[in-house]
Amino acid sequence: MAAERKNKFRDNPVFEVTTPEEENPLHDIEEPKLEKKPSTKKNKPRKTEEEEEETVTEETVKPKAKKKEKAPKITIADRFQKVVDVYQNERTQKILGLSLILFASYLCIAFISYFFTWDVDQDKVMGPLSELFNPDTKIKNWLGKLGALVSHQFMHKWFGAPSFIFVPVLTIYGLEKLLSKSYIKPQAFNAKWLFLMVWSSLLLAFIFHDKWFFLGGGFGYVLNQEISNYVGSVGLLALLGFSMLTFL
Repeated sequence: MAAERKNKFRDNPVFEVTTPEEENPLHDIEEPKLEKKPSTKKNKPRKTEEEEEETVTEETVKPKAKKKEKAPKITIADRFQKVVDVYQNERTQKILGLSLILFASYLCIAFISYFFTWDVDQDKVMGPLSELFNPDTKIKNWLGKLGALVSHQFMHKWFGAPSFIFVPVLTIYGLEKLLSKSYIKPQAFNAKWLFLMVWSSLLLAFIFHDKWFFLGGGFGYVLNQEISNYVGSVGLLALLGFSMLTFL
């Protein structure tokens, strides 16, 4: 079959021949249809609105970083309480009690030795400490240079022979702490031994102020001079007698 078509831009007509399309024999063959396999995936249950809202909020809101907790500040009261707790510990009390007993024994030996060695050791003890602890310096005190120094401090400068009162006082306090028992009333006991030490120092300084100065000690000697300056020797004796009667 031929069809005529005119070209508007040309004078002569142009004939175009169209041939029928050849039929492709392959088009007649039907393609085999693939059977769809049923999907093995299980349908997931749909989330409810509440669950969706929760997931959205969890995603949007980021967890805040945890702040490091600051260690509590230790106050002076806390430190003092720790010291008190350590002091009140049973083990600490026993160690303290044993230390007091040993120190009382040390003082007793040093004081006794002082009576026999004071005239030899006094000039060395009263000198500079550098000379006292010089290896060439020799001391006669039974407890060495430290014993001579301690006994000189108590016997010569402080209370003299009444310094022996420290020995039983420290021993009693040491036994109380070591055995965890109470033998005395602290307030009354302290008032008694302090009065006896001061009174004895005054009396011995009044009697032995010329020969054995160390019996009354420096404290008794100075206090004796001051009181005698105001009331005289008789007034001092009267004051000593009246104070002892009041104490008893």
